[in-house]
Amino acid sequence: MNLEKILLLRPDMIGDCVLITPAITLLRKKHPNARIAVLASPYTREIFANNPDVDEIITDKKIPENKFDISIHFYNEFEYALMAKRAKIPVRIGSSNKPLIGWLYTKRIDQKWTDLTLHEVEHNLLLLKALDVDISNPPPLNIGIQRTKSKDFTVGIHLGTGKGNRSWLPERYAEVADYLIKKLHAKVILTGSKKEIGLAEHVPGENLVGKTTLAELIKTIATYDIYIGVDTGPMHIAAALKVPTVAIFPTKFVKPSEWGPWQTQHIVVRKKINCRRSCLPKKCELDDCLLQIKAQDVIDAVELLLKGKTHTKDDWIRMNKNE
Repeated sequence: MNLEKILLLRPDMIGDCVLITPAITLLRKKHPNARIAVLASPYTREIFANNPDVDEIITDKKIPENKFDISIHFYNEFEYALMAKRAKIPVRIGSSNKPLIGWLYTKRIDQKWTDLTLHEVEHNLLLLKALDVDISNPPPLNIGIQRTKSKDFTVGIHLGTGKGNRSWLPERYAEVADYLIKKLHAKVILTGSKKEIGLAEHVPGENLVGKTTLAELIKTIATYDIYIGVDTGPMHIAAALKVPTVAIFPTKFVKPSEWGPWQTQHIVVRKKINCRRSCLPKKCELDDCLLQIKAQDVIDAVELLLKGKTHTKDDWIRMNKNE
């Protein structure tokens, strides 16, 4: 099989892009002389811009014909599967879990999406089995940037979240920030998207909400001693930078075993939720799950990090069962 030119497709969210970087590491190890390109969105290209294992980033919704020998579809959607076929890529690897588009792939792999003990990183790595890549020892995340700690004890609080979860309550972030500033003499930095600008008005700290590009956000997170936030893209950036992390998982929809901070010191804050409703975070208007997590829970998690404690994958799985 000719593997000189490899195309990886991940044109969606920040966290999703960060979580394919272990697969990129193993691909480069297996094929050191291959040319590896990533098809990403213009917004997320900075996730790959400094990765030494990525040779090219494509941000157009078009794949040149006859340019690639193989495509690996970490984003398993019809539009991009058809695009790869039309680009005459001879080997196209994708998930077998969407049979309606499976005919567009030449190799189909079961990514075991129903196995809730597997992390998103591990689901991604399963696609590499089609190329006989050894995935038994998954590597860490890699965005090609190192931490640059500042002279201050710096804690970042990210107020927002992505499409699949819910933001924690701003008044409770305010309690946590107040503790960090007054008791730990921390420099607190607030980040988030433009939709969180109003929330930042209620939380003490240096306000960078809605004011950073993705590249600037990455450089900011690299200065942190601790990161605090709900599961979202910047949390995975923090994990890639080995920043100790307090990961807040308020809803039962998003599970730490699938989306927890990968291979970095962290404490997950998650409570048993007495809610029998079907969990659709973005459609739910109730605050039951958000209210169950107190400011003290997050403060306790910070103290555990400072004592060198961390959660493990076994802890994640135990939390799944405690629903």
